[in-house]
Amino acid sequence: MSSPPRRRPVLGTSGATRPRRVPQAHLRDGEGELRDFGARMATLRPGSSRAAALAAAYSAAASFADAQVGRVLREGLDAHNLTASTLVALCGDHGFKLGHGGSWGKHTLLRADTRVPLVVAGPGVRAGVEVRVPVELLDVYPTLLRLAGLGPPRGDPRAQPRLEGRPLTPWLSGGGGGDSAPARRGAAFALSQWPSPRAEWPCMGYALRTANWSQVTWAPLARTHTRAGAAGRSARCGGAADLFSNAPGPGWREARNLLAQPQLAPRAAALREMLRRILRRDPGDPRARGPRLAGAPRNGSLSVDRGISKGEV
Repeated sequence: MSSPPRRRPVLGTSGATRPRRVPQAHLRDGEGELRDFGARMATLRPGSSRAAALAAAYSAAASFADAQVGRVLREGLDAHNLTASTLVALCGDHGFKLGHGGSWGKHTLLRADTRVPLVVAGPGVRAGVEVRVPVELLDVYPTLLRLAGLGPPRGDPRAQPRLEGRPLTPWLSGGGGGDSAPARRGAAFALSQWPSPRAEWPCMGYALRTANWSQVTWAPLARTHTRAGAAGRSARCGGAADLFSNAPGPGWREARNLLAQPQLAPRAAALREMLRRILRRDPGDPRARGPRLAGAPRNGSLSVDRGISKGEV
């Protein structure tokens, strides 16, 4: 990006990640601590000095990554007068619970674990717009295509219909407002999935989130680990499910499972049916288009939740 060509479009990607391989010299003094890190996390209590130190370290890492993003924008765009003509999309990894709800880590289907940051700027994007409906990272690719004025990839006429994501331009343009932008795929939702960590409970979990509700449902995990592998199975694995309200308010939003409340039974049933419809018409697997595969979970495609009130992205 230091000397971009002036007459051709430029695509630049950059990511701040942890080291994939840490030199052994830096592990010698800390091997014991690293080995029992998991056990330590299991006993951490919110409010303790150890928990506060870990949360501060996490915040420091995020601040460092944020500073590097600013450096890329300054040195790569501002310095070459390219900011006004460049689309920028910033997103990140999901999670992380730092004692929220008395838990640590990011390997659940709770909102604190599945949400990620998402910021889009550039031509065609209205500054200062905050979208407060659920969207997904699957939407980033078609959004950038639309903003750049590009069509589906050449050479494959089926490419566009197979995209699960939808352009977010109705939101980003600011024309419909953060809450009232046109719904995509019939309703605004975000779908995440994560397998059960328990070996004796081979289940795939699905978290379906709408603007006001989140429901986690478990389904039998097929040996093939494919979307069509559990075709037609809609029973909750082990009878487990959770229903949470996304209504704004103080405290931990997912501290209370509302599924047992009789007055919410119709809501829970509607969300389960919505999940079945979404999985049934999964365009990522052409086999899932046939009626015999109705209800097939998409076990092979991880859809990352990221609704923009992130709130939720």
